[in-house]
Amino acid sequence: IQERMNAVLYQAVVERQLAGKFKSAVDVTDDEAKSYCKKNPAVRISHIYVPLKPAALKAEEESAYKKIKDLQGQLSSGKSFEKVVAANPDQGFSASTGGDTGYANKLQLDPAVYAEARRLGMNEVSKKPVRSQLGLHIIKLTGMQDCNSINIPEWQRMVFDEKRTKIFQDYLSGLRSQAKVQINQELIKE
Repeated sequence: IQERMNAVLYQAVVERQLAGKFKSAVDVTDDEAKSYCKKNPAVRISHIYVPLKPAALKAEEESAYKKIKDLQGQLSSGKSFEKVVAANPDQGFSASTGGDTGYANKLQLDPAVYAEARRLGMNEVSKKPVRSQLGLHIIKLTGMQDCNSINIPEWQRMVFDEKRTKIFQDYLSGLRSQAKVQINQELIKE
């Protein structure tokens, strides 16, 4: 009960101290949403995928990199992206679509995958495998969303979420900078 009470009190204090800042973040204009879209457009990618756990053993990692290098070799030898995808048993649900994942925005994709997609030109394939939380990917950029025809409320929510996260991070950074932490070496001796 004490832990729950502390959590409720903590949340109440944070809300009270940040309420004014959050209120200003809620008012996101249509122009802000369109500007955010232009900086962070939704991308459409196709990918060749090899699963690899985040904390994989060295042997699992070597095997996955060997497999992705083999798949890259198939692309280099002239095999079409879609055929390489179809022949990859690890591809899963996207095998039937040639690796196409559809449109996804910055918040829906793994940050490494999104960053690589933004570096690519239209129909360009990544030269090196991209490591995500799910595994290894060879990425092909197949589309970029037109920001003139976006769902404004959806993009306003994304802008608000980013503003809210920044407000909270700034608040925590301020608290950390004010905190004085001392380590009592006598208490942590073996």
